[in-house]
Amino acid sequence: MTNSKIRTAAAAVGAAAVLGGAFSAPATAAPSTNARAGVCAGVKNCHRVATIDVDGDRRADRVGWRQINRNKVQIRVRTADGELLKRTVGVRKWPGGGTWGDAAWIDGHRGAELLIGTVAGAHASHYRMLTYRNGRLVGEKSPWRSSIGGRWAVDASARFYVGWDRNVGKRGRVTMTMKRAERNRNGRGFHGFNVRYAWHNGHWKRVKRIDRTYRTQRQARKIAGWHVGHLDRWPS
Repeated sequence: MTNSKIRTAAAAVGAAAVLGGAFSAPATAAPSTNARAGVCAGVKNCHRVATIDVDGDRRADRVGWRQINRNKVQIRVRTADGELLKRTVGVRKWPGGGTWGDAAWIDGHRGAELLIGTVAGAHASHYRMLTYRNGRLVGEKSPWRSSIGGRWAVDASARFYVGWDRNVGKRGRVTMTMKRAERNRNGRGFHGFNVRYAWHNGHWKRVKRIDRTYRTQRQARKIAGWHVGHLDRWPS
């Protein structure tokens, strides 16, 4: 697994503006011993991969990746107040033992989501998404009904393209649109559809489907990958 980016607390502040909410600095207090401890302190095969607000309190938390073996990784979060959260994720279907996809604001709940690459096909990549709820790291399933085990998938090949596009409306409504395109049987152009999901009352709700056509491969290719702020189009 490779990772060249570590999110900073400043990035967390900037992202609050993306969500449409004002960021107010918390009252300062002497950090506890746990809060000062590193997310990977004393843990073998562990390194920090991000610093970002995970629990939604608008303070930067530290995220660590512990490689248990080629089949499992442990995602660790040391919150700003010193709490340590841990979640084991299976990665045996991703060559090399999984990959860190990065951290970004995806749903409409406060706090960033964490992406872990768990299944890599010939051209499709499938990610587990973790999020903070009630003091725990839990999985957040893709709303797309054809997803594999609730994973979030992106794809790019000569025949298929799949991507996710995040948008925040003027009134703060968060949507994720799954875009899919498939080459026509005659080999000319692509057909597909967009399915939009809105974050509503703590879950994703399907709100609209639109059929789409693309005259050229170049047009179809543009939909592929992640189109989400703070995420690379093709995390690796």
